[in-house]
Amino acid sequence: MLTSFSSAARARLAACLVLSVLGVSLPAWAWKPITHVYLAEKARAELIAQNGSISLHQVDFYNRQQAGLIGTYAVSSPIYQALRDYPQYYRAGVLGPDAYPDMLFGQSVIHPATDDDGSDTEPWLRHLYTKASTPQERAFVMGFLAHAAGDMFGHTLINHHALGPFDLMSDNAKRHIVAEGHVGRRTPFLGDLPYGDPARYTIDTSAVNTFIYDHMIDARRARNGTWSNDVWKLTRNTQIASLPRLFTELRAGLEDKIEGYYEHVRWLKLKYREHADRCSWSRPKACLKAGYYKGLLEGYKLIAGMSAQYMEAWVRDINRGLKAWPATSTDVARQMFMQTNHKANEDENTGAKAILLAYKNRYLCSMMGAPDAFCSLTATVERIITSITPKLDLFKQLKEDLRNYAVKKATGHDYDYWKGLMDPDPYQVDNEVPTNPPPTPPATLTSSQQLDGLMWISGTPARFNMLRFAPAYNTYAAIKMSFLDTRTQWQSVLGAVGWNPYTLNNLMNAYDPPNGFNGQLLLGFLRSMDWDNQWAVPDRMFVAQDCTLFTRLFMQQTGDLWDQQTGDAEENALRKSQLKEWCGVGGNKLTYSASATSSATTNTVNRNITLLDGETLSLGTCNVTGASGTGDTYLRLFTPWGTEVAANDDACGGPLSSLGYTVPAGGGGMYQLRAGCWGSGSCGGTVVWSISGSFTYSASNTSSATVNTHNRNLFLVEGQHVRVGTCGFFEAASGTGDTYLRLHTAAGAQVASNDDACGSGVLSHFEYVVPWEMNGMHQLRAGCFSIGSCTGVVQYRLTDASL
Repeated sequence: MLTSFSSAARARLAACLVLSVLGVSLPAWAWKPITHVYLAEKARAELIAQNGSISLHQVDFYNRQQAGLIGTYAVSSPIYQALRDYPQYYRAGVLGPDAYPDMLFGQSVIHPATDDDGSDTEPWLRHLYTKASTPQERAFVMGFLAHAAGDMFGHTLINHHALGPFDLMSDNAKRHIVAEGHVGRRTPFLGDLPYGDPARYTIDTSAVNTFIYDHMIDARRARNGTWSNDVWKLTRNTQIASLPRLFTELRAGLEDKIEGYYEHVRWLKLKYREHADRCSWSRPKACLKAGYYKGLLEGYKLIAGMSAQYMEAWVRDINRGLKAWPATSTDVARQMFMQTNHKANEDENTGAKAILLAYKNRYLCSMMGAPDAFCSLTATVERIITSITPKLDLFKQLKEDLRNYAVKKATGHDYDYWKGLMDPDPYQVDNEVPTNPPPTPPATLTSSQQLDGLMWISGTPARFNMLRFAPAYNTYAAIKMSFLDTRTQWQSVLGAVGWNPYTLNNLMNAYDPPNGFNGQLLLGFLRSMDWDNQWAVPDRMFVAQDCTLFTRLFMQQTGDLWDQQTGDAEENALRKSQLKEWCGVGGNKLTYSASATSSATTNTVNRNITLLDGETLSLGTCNVTGASGTGDTYLRLFTPWGTEVAANDDACGGPLSSLGYTVPAGGGGMYQLRAGCWGSGSCGGTVVWSISGSFTYSASNTSSATVNTHNRNLFLVEGQHVRVGTCGFFEAASGTGDTYLRLHTAAGAQVASNDDACGSGVLSHFEYVVPWEMNGMHQLRAGCFSIGSCTGVVQYRLTDASL
């Protein structure tokens, strides 16, 4: 039989479909489902404990720990009440596309982007979010969003260790499953108890099964293609043959045939009546034609009508089976994911396989048009299916227990092999997952030990620390943020971290066109649940529009764009370029040419510049060393929240431009320089800038600035020349006693230091050029030599190293 798939592709599809129906899966998990549920439950627990409010914190980005409280914010009543009253529905939703509408559908349709033959994640999230109307539906959908948050941060970690996104047909699949399984083993019990409390492992979808069917399964379209519902639109480009997709496609074909039958019956009746109305003694030909069409009509109804009635009953059986699918998926999920021992129930009589075999016996045979007790596909049924879809072989696979045959044919390994990897011992992790990065010379830690270190495990049995395990914390924080669902709530949050609430409406309206920012943080950007760094590339989460704001809300984690030690030069270069595009790194100058900018309000050349609280920016096409320009330049500076804070047209006694700005308290972030020309003219130039700051300190017993230091963050980018001192180039720099200065990267590596300089013998000064690899937050540590006491006024200036 000719099909649109190769034999290898059919084998993979068949294996996946059989696995799905038998309650087994090889999913592209970021977290195992129980890890998803644990993190989501932690967020919900805070909401309930605080009577409908959640607390948001700033973080120490590079040290991966919580910092100060931003504020406590009330969650809207519909969200709070749904999560308070229907936790079972929330937990079911948290299983997300790992369970609903079934594992294969979720993994092959909802998870992937269109680039990977999926349908993109964002349209599904928005679709479900906008359709939820009852409290149970809201609880379920909020759980679904929580799952998306977990995949976004979790896959950034797992893809890094597995050397790429999940790929069933390579060793990458083993690495994924083993790494995820190891994190799953380290996941605390729900409620942080030393055992699994059964009350916390319950899930329910009885009040949302119709919602799941209507908005995730029931794909419909008109026969002539003029209309289709949202589910059909969301699934029309996918190729993986999940059970809902197979049977909605089959149903649509059957309904086309049924409609075709009735359409032909109507046409025959019309022709009969047309000639019968003209039939008379004087018009015998009309009478003959009326008799002819009457005979055709009765014969067609007799012969084709039986087939149509059969197909109508077939459609009813498909509908009955599809409507039963959400409840079956929940029963399967209970047995596979929600056991108190964090292991799947594989009992032959009560486990997932037994549930799905019962579904097969009750629904599947009749859904495939098999009318007899032996569930055999007759030649007629096969011809009907083949005339609708080229996937007859997949339907046949559904009714046979070909588990090992199908799995081994598709993956090269049998079921027991894959099952053994899903709950791995540390030695399996060490055998399958490479150390990070691939070590030269060999690493002193094994890959399981590296993962344990990232997780800050403790206790017996060992469990991860959510507040220090960066991707877990980021998931937890994003879930809490998703409970805030209005623009007003976000204006309060962003106002507390320095954004101007009066200009936020414009930014919110411009986000994710044409939708705008509606208050739900997890909508508007997520292309795939399988890719990494989805908050920044290819689209950006609302709070990631400003790179610096993101680093105040979420922790740096292994595998993100800042992690450029992968052992793969091409991957390192990609991450560097993506980080540069996002965070606006690259020296302290911008060369541009422009025209028709309407005084730098349109068609401008832009550059992001990260400024921290208290820093002073001096910028221009003149009045700064190395700056130049031709024509009438115009420069404007905007805050991270879009407010213009400085602008200049003419300076230095001519048409060139110069401006200065000092960042107020709470105003740090990613600013934007917009370079253009006066009026509608043309111009060009090299804009150069310097960033300066200072602080005063007093210290003692710092052991040469290694402990008890006074610290100041500096955001540095490649190509900058850094000058720091209590003496030297700065008029106001000063000190008493024997000062000592050190500069460290976010990872803690020292890159510059000085004890004695400037001929004074006791004050300090150093210079440092930031190399390509070192973009990001650094820490300046000020102390005193040995165990002595000292004071100082530390000044620093960041300029372009090429000038």
